[in-house]
Amino acid sequence: MLNPPKKIFEKLANVNSTNQIYSEVLDKLKKLILEKCRNELERAKTKQTIDITNEHMRRFESAVKYLPESMENALEIELQHC
Repeated sequence: MLNPPKKIFEKLANVNSTNQIYSEVLDKLKKLILEKCRNELERAKTKQTIDITNEHMRRFESAVKYLPESMENALEIELQHC
């Protein structure tokens, strides 16, 4: 069974206080996912055209909708400022 990132983050947040390793994993996952999304956004900006055929923009948008709300909001703000 596949778990979307929102569910994985929820599970890690629930056990976050149980063990330091979960907190570290949660932080590392957030950083990696944000970095990947930001890289796609940068690639989309360098393509010069923001249209539906921009594969980087489509990747960014499809990834963002599966993230926890706080991460989704942060990336949406970054998208608005490009």
